[in-house]
Amino acid sequence: MTPIKLNSFVQSYGRILDILNEKMDMMTAVTIAQFYDPPLRCFTFSDFQLAPTLEEVERIIGRNLKDHNPFPKLDEDIPPKRIASALVLFPNIDHFVDHLAVRIFLSGNPVPFLLGDLYYTLHDRHEKKGGIVLCCAQLLHAWFRSHMPEEGPFVSKELKPFQKLASLTSSHVKWYIRDWETENVIVSIGDFPNAPLIGTKGCINYNPVLSLRQHGYPMNGPPKAEALEPFILHSAEADHPMVKKIKRSWQAVIRKGKELGKRNVIAQEPYTCWVRERVQMIKLPFPFDPSIYPLVPEPKPILPEDVEKLNARIKELELENSDLRIKLGREEELDRALLRIQKLNKILELTLEMKREARLISEIRTRELENTIQKYKDNLEREKLKTEESERVCTRLIYHLERADARIQALECEDQDAAYMVLLGECRYWRNLYRDIEVTKAED
Repeated sequence: MTPIKLNSFVQSYGRILDILNEKMDMMTAVTIAQFYDPPLRCFTFSDFQLAPTLEEVERIIGRNLKDHNPFPKLDEDIPPKRIASALVLFPNIDHFVDHLAVRIFLSGNPVPFLLGDLYYTLHDRHEKKGGIVLCCAQLLHAWFRSHMPEEGPFVSKELKPFQKLASLTSSHVKWYIRDWETENVIVSIGDFPNAPLIGTKGCINYNPVLSLRQHGYPMNGPPKAEALEPFILHSAEADHPMVKKIKRSWQAVIRKGKELGKRNVIAQEPYTCWVRERVQMIKLPFPFDPSIYPLVPEPKPILPEDVEKLNARIKELELENSDLRIKLGREEELDRALLRIQKLNKILELTLEMKREARLISEIRTRELENTIQKYKDNLEREKLKTEESERVCTRLIYHLERADARIQALECEDQDAAYMVLLGECRYWRNLYRDIEVTKAED
């Protein structure tokens, strides 16, 4: 089969081919079959019962059973291309080509047929006191393995299959597989008190009431007798009146969920006593050996008053949890505020340090500026003194010039040439000196 065809087959029929690859020991399957309780359609052990259900086979195969009749096309023509697959999955030893086996593929969901063939084969084997299980062995093994321990004596290679199974108790079973949880489980079909199935060899019922514990619901007491009413038909021909009735009944699938109570896999004492009485009546195929498995105490049943106390305590804890969350929220706010304050303090310290540095720099620059100003003042004062000195010198020069001018005028009148020339030279000297001083003052 090519990958494309294989993918198309899986989409149409789920993981049905995986059943053929189930790794198993045929002796284990044969031993499991010996614990089958034909009238009750279940496997009865020392203190508990197990029964494969449609919901569990759905999960194993990977195909959901819709709320519609899964047997509407049993009387239609058979597409030749589907014969080969059906013969592999539903072989018929007496007739090599079993056309009825092929018709299951017309429904698009082989789940109810597989479960029907499993129950019918187990029942037929017990009626005939032996026989082969054929392909049902893989499905039986896959289903049974899902409820068994994955460690301890059950997986021991030193123990034989009958030793492992005969000494099992309810405390060793994986009752509730949460991944397989179904909101509403099938409890009956149409007018039947249980669930009738059509297989490839015949028709038979199974009793959902015995498997409630496998869906997480408690077993409070013995089931009602009418819910266990057996039905078997050694024919699966589409024109048989009973087969037609089963097909009509499947138009009304009755499911329950919350009506069964809260999820709780506890078995109450009335139910356990009923199972033990059943064991005494039918006799188990192998002796019970308590030394095989370590003693595991059964969980104590939860009484209604205990449930009320637990609910009240849960509410108290929820309130405490709410208060703690509020307090925790406040503490978180305080922590955030404290971190913010610490951050602001660091910023403030940094700002103050920067201000101190700026003030120090300002003071240094101020002192430098004051020193510069004082220097300029001192220079200015010295220049002022020099100016004043220059002015005094100028005043004396002016005085001397004026006297010289007067003497020159007097000499000019007396006609004293030699003296005149001396004074004239002296006057010119002082005038030049006065001019130089005036220029120097102007430049300063």
